[in-house]
Amino acid sequence: MKLSLFGFVYCVSRALTGFFLFCFAMGIPNAPAQINIVLPADVAIEPDEELAIDSPDHASHGQAFKKTQDTLAFLTGDLLAGNVLGIDITKGIHFRHPDVEDPILFSLKNLHEITFTHRQATETQTTLMMAQLTNGDRISGKILRMDSDQLIFKTRYAGEVAILRSALHQLVPVSAGHLIYSGPGDRADWVFQQTGLPNNWMFADGVMRSAGAQGSAGKQLPAMPDKFKIDMEVAWRGMPYIQIHLMSQDARNPHASSWTLMIHGDNFRMYRQGGMGHFDMGNAQVSGFQAKQKAKLSIRVDKSDKRIVLMVDDVLAHQWQDPNGFQTGGDNLVFQAQQSMPYALSNLTVSVWDGKMAPPSASADSSDLLELVNGDRISGKLLRIDGPTLKFHNDFTAFELPLDRVASIHFDKTQQTTARLQENDIEARIFGRDRLTLALVSLTPENLEGHSENLGTLRVQSPYLERLGFNLYDARKKSLREVADF
Repeated sequence: MKLSLFGFVYCVSRALTGFFLFCFAMGIPNAPAQINIVLPADVAIEPDEELAIDSPDHASHGQAFKKTQDTLAFLTGDLLAGNVLGIDITKGIHFRHPDVEDPILFSLKNLHEITFTHRQATETQTTLMMAQLTNGDRISGKILRMDSDQLIFKTRYAGEVAILRSALHQLVPVSAGHLIYSGPGDRADWVFQQTGLPNNWMFADGVMRSAGAQGSAGKQLPAMPDKFKIDMEVAWRGMPYIQIHLMSQDARNPHASSWTLMIHGDNFRMYRQGGMGHFDMGNAQVSGFQAKQKAKLSIRVDKSDKRIVLMVDDVLAHQWQDPNGFQTGGDNLVFQAQQSMPYALSNLTVSVWDGKMAPPSASADSSDLLELVNGDRISGKLLRIDGPTLKFHNDFTAFELPLDRVASIHFDKTQQTTARLQENDIEARIFGRDRLTLALVSLTPENLEGHSENLGTLRVQSPYLERLGFNLYDARKKSLREVADF
């Protein structure tokens, strides 16, 4: 017998869609992720000229989701494509599926994430500053003013935002090209080469953690300048065994060509591999490093001087020279994990370096700290910011300084607080680098409304939303949140 392709596919897809949606709505965890259909030998599929392959109503469920659709990801691992119509915190998420005539209402209790692939506002704004908060949130915008209580930011997606001063960890100017990258972000920002556990790298609360199985995580950066530095905080258990591949040509295969810093115990070895051939640049020892269990690393590269500098906790550890230079280098940064040696990375930044070595004396542990573009560091008290000018007080005097001379501002750790966790907290990712943790109130096609102790009540324009993360403190996400143990 003969059967129309359109008729067969349409009927089967409708039946399967209804089955899957029933399972989702009822919360059935063991619904099959895939069903294979085998046609009888006497059934011939006859092409139907009216079949619209590009229509969402008739698209195969085995194909990649359309770029114009939103994606729901559930804690069970299931995915569903369609369009988010809105969220009522008391009822759930209203969702339209292309194969169902009426909107569907899903509970939020099993929802992991929403990805908005079709929403991105076209409005642009010159970003002057990135505020990094104590809970890992990042907000970019223009500073209007700041006093002893709060910082007033003008953002492109939420208008004026008031941030508690005690919630500020760091301010970094980004408009002049000083900041190249701030992360580590989340899994979507990286590519992976796994040889151990399938989810070797975990991301939560602004921390990237290896699970103790071999594998690498790489990121392609913008074209790197002649002088740049990579700053990070690293934590580990037991003996540190970490490989950091600089200027790699391949984010998935750093061994093909890169300059590699291998950290093993108290030993730091730098070597070149691939490209111009293997070259051991030498070993340095940092006494007591293994016992620290946590450290701040700064790796600085001066291509013109053929030099790589390592700072450990703001102290010069070693300098290496490659006589052949870095002409074959790429723009990828890769971190490699080793078997049973887990470690965690946080506060990762890549920025322009002026080639100067900053003095190690100033610290932000019990005072505010200014880092200037010329490499100077000044500790004291940030009194206020008025537009393009800040006023600062140190042990000797009070002075004013243009903001465009500032490379970063670190805030007194003894005065910092962290917002308390709230039951309805979500993680909102904005197109770009921004991240907000808010207790969800509602979501409409126009605005997302939420609130936090750091920011008060906030309304974010929905077209700027890239992703929303739900059930942040659910036990099913516990493995991702274990990074806090570092």
